[in-house]
Amino acid sequence: MSCQEITILLNDYLDGVLSPTQKQEVEAHLKECSTCQELLSNLQQVRVTLREFPQISVPPSLAEKLYQIPAKKKAKWPTWLGWLARPLPQQITATLAALSLAISFYTLLPNRAMLAKYLNQQLHLGYHHISSLWTQAESITVNIEKVSDSLKAPWQALKEEGKED
Repeated sequence: MSCQEITILLNDYLDGVLSPTQKQEVEAHLKECSTCQELLSNLQQVRVTLREFPQISVPPSLAEKLYQIPAKKKAKWPTWLGWLARPLPQQITATLAALSLAISFYTLLPNRAMLAKYLNQQLHLGYHHISSLWTQAESITVNIEKVSDSLKAPWQALKEEGKED
């Protein structure tokens, strides 16, 4: 095993959750590699140091004060504008703003015929793109069905072979 693989397995080694073969491989590598031995000893020291830290309990009065903080937060909006902070009115307001901008742009534009022609062209290009994607999706579905059919026989043979053993 490489040092990189050992590094990944060292914590599991210390926890004793490795399989017997993995444990043997790690121990064999540790006998040969001084760098990994040093890393193991450092990990053991860190674990000992962490166990020696005193357990700190949070006083109940502090916990109660912390839980009360969200309730004490003041609303950023005046109460008569509070409905704007909710998600649905925001979406409606943004949609109405975009629609009013588009309508005003269209009505105030001197060359409406050119804009209508451009929008029509873009709409048809989008429709064409969607229809080509639909055709590609249908061909992919057909190909998947063909591959599925071609794999059924070998799969059945493997299943039957497994039952015989």
